[in-house]
Amino acid sequence: MRTKHQGKEILSSVNELVGAVTQLLSAVAQAATRTAPEVGRAAKGTGNAIASGARVVAQDASARALRIKRAIKSHWASMSKSEHEARVRKMLAGRGLKPKSKQKAKKPSARSVAIRKAVKSHWKNMTPAQREARVKKMLAGRGLKPKAK
Repeated sequence: MRTKHQGKEILSSVNELVGAVTQLLSAVAQAATRTAPEVGRAAKGTGNAIASGARVVAQDASARALRIKRAIKSHWASMSKSEHEARVRKMLAGRGLKPKSKQKAKKPSARSVAIRKAVKSHWKNMTPAQREARVKKMLAGRGLKPKAK
């Protein structure tokens, strides 16, 4: 159980603590204002050094990238056709893919040729207004709007 006297002592201790913290904060603020210009100059110098270093690194990197690009192009250019195909096959295999087969395109069937001719003829016989209406209808079917003129 606390007495009145103990409560006053606690209150005075808390007040002293608050006063000490306030003094500490003001001392820190004064020190910061005195050293801020020096810190600013040091930071500016460091920033300039970093920026100049970054420029040098960027120049070196771009020159190196150019050399690498030339080396890769010349390497691919020096490959024979069979080496080139083998290299492409190997790169595709690394990604789990297969190269496209080089079969000749099949001749279109008579039915597909007839359909293509009929569609082409239909569009050719349309008036410009009919063609515009048809295009508008096709675009609307896809949720699009025709281009503004």
